[in-house]
Amino acid sequence: MGLFSRQKSEEDQHKDSDIDEDINVTVPSGPSDSEGKMCPDGYLDLGALYVPAIPGMQLRAQFEGDKKTLRRILLISGTSGIQVSVAAAPRSGGMWEELREQVAQSIRQMNGSVTEVETKYGIELDANIPVRLPDGGEGKQPMRIIGIEGPRWLLRIDLQGGAAAGDEAQRAQCEEIIDRFIVNRGSEPRVRLELLPLALPRSGDNETV
Repeated sequence: MGLFSRQKSEEDQHKDSDIDEDINVTVPSGPSDSEGKMCPDGYLDLGALYVPAIPGMQLRAQFEGDKKTLRRILLISGTSGIQVSVAAAPRSGGMWEELREQVAQSIRQMNGSVTEVETKYGIELDANIPVRLPDGGEGKQPMRIIGIEGPRWLLRIDLQGGAAAGDEAQRAQCEEIIDRFIVNRGSEPRVRLELLPLALPRSGDNETV
């Protein structure tokens, strides 16, 4: 299931600079905008996203089919995974509400279950995704799907493992990492929900901080 999958329309042919409105988006508790500043000390520069360098945290790259284009990252902390992607969005906001409905519908079509819950990040999705177990059987993977909008960007964050299954300590640990994310969107005009480019800080697919 793609991180930013949505129905295509004629609107997708326009740049977000053409549809932006002079409305400021209020960012909830959590990630901040780089405001064009360089990656600060103590952070990993992943291009469109700066993430805190937490000792022991693993960073795994998730490439597109060409094996070269990095569009998602997976941070592993303890027994939890934080899958992250960042996309362009209009200043007027409202993209997470639109995307959230589409993601929920997609999960239900997969015979999964999903409910909306209110958290400090706003409305997010508490889901159980159908998966194939190692023994060939079928199971459900809990997933917490978070959407956070900032100035002309939208973060989608999927929490997996302990943080999604109700482990409060793991949840708090992951939220601490999320709250320190810094989005480096850049000033280029982009199609709304166009994935912003990510890059590894060093060569290799997997890194451990």
